[in-house]
Order: sequence, then structure tokens, then C-alpha cells
Amino acid sequence: MTFKNLRSPNSEIMEISEDFVKLFRQNKFNKMQWSKEETPIKDSRKYREEMYSKYILRFSNALLLALRKSVFGCYLNSLNPQQNQDTDLNENKLAITEYIIRNLKEKEVKRFQEKNYLFEDTMKVLRKIIKYNGSVDLEYLMRNMRTLRITDFYVTHMDESVKSFLDLQFLILAGNNLRDLPGEFLPKNLIFLELYDNFMENFEHFVKKAPKTILHLGFSRNNLDDNSSYHLLAGSNNFLKLSSLDLSENDIYNLRSVLAELRGMMGLRALQLEGNPCYVVPNYKSTVLKYFPKLVYLDNIEIMQEDRQVENDKQVEAAEPQIVFLCYRIMGLQHPPKDAKNNQTIHIEFNLPLLETVHTEKVAAEKSFNIPDKSEKESQTPKKEKLQKVKESGSGTNKSSKKSKISKQKSPYERSNEYDPDFEENSFSFKTARMPWNAVIEFPPVFIESPEHDLRAIRDTFRSRVEVRVVYLKTTHASKSKPKKEKQSAKSKPASNIQKNVQVEDSEETILKKITLYRFNCDLKNIGWSDETIDYHWADHPQIGMDAIRMDGCLKNITYGKSMKTKKTEPITAGELRNSQEIVQPIPKIFTCQVGFGLKRI
Repeated sequence: MTFKNLRSPNSEIMEISEDFVKLFRQNKFNKMQWSKEETPIKDSRKYREEMYSKYILRFSNALLLALRKSVFGCYLNSLNPQQNQDTDLNENKLAITEYIIRNLKEKEVKRFQEKNYLFEDTMKVLRKIIKYNGSVDLEYLMRNMRTLRITDFYVTHMDESVKSFLDLQFLILAGNNLRDLPGEFLPKNLIFLELYDNFMENFEHFVKKAPKTILHLGFSRNNLDDNSSYHLLAGSNNFLKLSSLDLSENDIYNLRSVLAELRGMMGLRALQLEGNPCYVVPNYKSTVLKYFPKLVYLDNIEIMQEDRQVENDKQVEAAEPQIVFLCYRIMGLQHPPKDAKNNQTIHIEFNLPLLETVHTEKVAAEKSFNIPDKSEKESQTPKKEKLQKVKESGSGTNKSSKKSKISKQKSPYERSNEYDPDFEENSFSFKTARMPWNAVIEFPPVFIESPEHDLRAIRDTFRSRVEVRVVYLKTTHASKSKPKKEKQSAKSKPASNIQKNVQVEDSEETILKKITLYRFNCDLKNIGWSDETIDYHWADHPQIGMDAIRMDGCLKNITYGKSMKTKKTEPITAGELRNSQEIVQPIPKIFTCQVGFGLKRI
């Protein structure tokens, strides 16, 4: 296996082992900055993995613990053996309970709701039991409850106690530590089973003696992969009524092989596969519809008639998955200092660490797997430059801080030079095209391929937090010695375009100054197959902070201009972005950047 260093075209190509690539990738994976949505999920799963090896918690014990923490804890006979329960006693206790609930503060109400999430409308259930049954006992709950939720409770093993809920139809066991769930333990009337965020790996024991009434199965965010025996689901007679299957956020890589195993489940009307590595392939939608032409919903998005047009297999198989970065526009930039001798441009830089190529130079192979990041870059900055940055940020006396803020607003281009040739050579940043300053600067899209065509790397990128930087460059070109040219008469034709291009190539660029004007973060998420991009809006405003705002719609529908008759000055709403073909806005007075991240699909 060989990989070419894309940054050094003339560097030596060498063979490296797959172990080298895996270690290099793992190192980059460990340094990923996950989005605010992904971070708590990963932290929770890691903690529960550690807890699993220490404790065993069966469903029956978890149920009693959950009941004890809920409002039922002071009513159940089995938990209060010292009380002789009757209707009068429980009615008095109920009056006290309702009085306490009415006087709960906002934070206490939220905590109360979290502890009483077991049944649908817990207080209504409690009132009904006391009115018609007098005393509250576990047997009554097991005979009458139709919904049961045991979530985020570290349950490691199921047992037959769940079958005691004779009329149970909805069972939610999300956020537990289940690695296996024998189907024989499930209630016979079950129609909805949700196992989100567990550790299920296959369906071998689940399909045996499972109830035949199930309509929905949810296995999102488990440990399922290509070898999880999906054919057992399709081949079992117990799931003939199944109409909804959720396999999202797992590690399914080979889309066609998994769909082929599930093909026998022709009753499916809703299928979820988003968040799997196979979800990013260009022909995702057409391939799924080829195997399941009667689907009504794919990844919770309704399939319209035009979506059912299946593309030619030869065309889609030749395409490689690509991430698309779009900087629709930046506005509100102050004009850089005029200097006719130097070239002054603006571009955008952003980091997608898992998509960077493996360095194959001998020097890189001998070194440890260290990936430069902004903390390393900052550590290389001289102390004088750091002090200058502190002064510019507004520290010190009130007068100096005001002056520094004013000077910063007037001339952000006068900040310290950040250009470091060694750092730039090893930088992992992607860059847009350089554009000259203008009132509204629009950039062409950047198409990014995973160097090893790793679908997991692309999938994980859409779970990450990406830092976007607006960079100002001042450069100059020093022409190299050129061959002598024949003299041209006044009537002779000017030099051709080819000659002009040669002259540009003969000139050597020197970077005089590099300044990061602005930086902000974009928390990525899975992009729907019906969407082109996930769009973000950021402005240099204290209310926005460092995190860009995710927009529900397409920012390319907005047009900015000064003298538009139909210009709109009110804030843009998500509904307007979705429904309008074009929205006209005045050019912002403060710096504003609008970007999008998408997948190139057919």
C-alpha cells in the first residue's frame, strides 16, 4: 500500500504498512474536537463501558430502583411495608404530593420529570390507582401499564420480569448497557421497542421467540456493523408486521451487502441508516430505494415521487464520496491598506483532521504521530507577539483598552504577523481560493476527498467541531530570470494568454504577512440526503460568541445589495429560508460570514 504526500509533489514515494496508517488515523481520531451534540454521548458511552466491567444490574433490580426514586416510592406496598395502606391514607398522601408539586421551582420541576419518566403521565396513573384500587402495588402496575421507560440506568442483563407487564406495548430501554436481549423475555403484546444507545452487536438471540406484534425496532447508536447477522431479522417469521427499522448511528460500512440481507423485509415502510459510514456514499438514496422500492420514509424524510428515479449503477459506482465546503460570502470587512506593489487577498482556512493525507516522507515516518494544532502553533509564538495580542484584546487600564479596541476596529490588518514557513508546511488546514477584498466576497466551493477513501473518516467528520478562520495575506512576486524575447514592432500582436501564464509561473511568491482576522466554530451534524449543505451564520457580535449559528435552510437564497427595491430589513427566519427562492438583504455593517458543509452526491 502506497500513499503520496499531496503537499510535496516532488517528495519520495515510499511504501508504508497498514499498521502505520491505522496508528496515524487513531492519533488523529483521539485529537478530534467533537461537536457539542456528540461530546456528551461519547463521554456517557465511555463511562458506561467502564461501569459494565464492575457491576451487573438486572432489569428487575433496575425497575425497583427506578420506582423507589419516582413518586411511587412512598406509595408502593413492597417499598413501604410498615404502613397499612388504605384509600383514605393514600388520598391524604396524594393531596400532600400535589401541593409539593405545585410549589416546585423550575429546576426542581425538571428533576421531578426526569425521575417520573417511567410511565405515561405518572400523576394521572397514580390518581387512577388510588381512586379505583385504594392501595398501590406492583402487581397492579404490571397488569395495567402499556408504556414503560427504563432509560440511562446501566441495565446490563434482561430477565423474565419484564414479561410480567402483561399489557405492555411500548418499551423504551435507551441509554443502558445491554449487549444482548433474548426475544423470549419480551411481552407478547409489544409493538414498539427502542434500544437507542446500548451495546448490541448482533440479533442471534433477539430473533428467537420474539413477539410477532412488533411494528418498530430501534437499534440506533449500538455496536452493529456489517457482520451483525441482519439476515436473521429478515428470515424470522416473528417480524412480518415490522414496518419501521432504525439502524442509524452504527458502523455499517457496506451498504449493498446489508441491504441485501434485509431485502426479505418487504413490509418496511420506514428505514433509518443515517450516521453510518455507508450513509455518505454518493449513491446512498438510489441504492436504498433499489432494494426497498416501497419505502415511505428514509431517515425520517418522506420520499417523494421524484426521489424514486434510480440512477444508472455504472454512473454512481464510479463516483467517490466528497465533502463540500462552501463559503457563500463574507461581508463587512474593512478595506486593507492600499499598496500597489503588494498583492492583498482574503481566504478561508478550516480543519478536517481525519481527512488529511498520511505523510509518507521518510522524516515523517521516523517521527512520532504528532499532529500540529493551534495549541502547538501558539506555543511557537514569541513572547513579544503574545504580549502584543494581550494588549490588542483590551487588557490594562480603561483608557488603553478603549484605545486598543478602537484601533483594532479601524485596522485589524496591523496585527502581528502569524506567518511561519515550518508550520505552514506541516499544516493540516484546508484553504479556499484567495479572493481580493470587496464589499461582498463570494468563494468557489472546495471539494475534499478522504485520501484513503475512508467512509468512517467522513462520517466522523460530520460529528466534529470545525474551526473556521478568515485569513488575510499580503504577498509579493519576484520574477525569475526569463529568456530573451524577440523585439516586437508596434503593429505586432500582444503576447498570447499562454505567454502570460508562463510569466506568472516564472514568478516566485513571497508571503509578507499572514493575519487571522476572525475565527469561529461550526458544530457539524449528519446532513440529510435531501439537503445540499448544513449552513451556518456567524457575525462579529458579542451575542453570537465564538460558535456559528446553524441555519434551517439554504443561505445561498439570500442576495445582498444596497439599492434593492424589494430589500428586506427584518431578521431572517428559518421558515423564510426554507420557503423563499430569494431573499434580499442590505449589506451588514459588521463582519459577517456564511458557510456551509455538505456531501457531493448524485
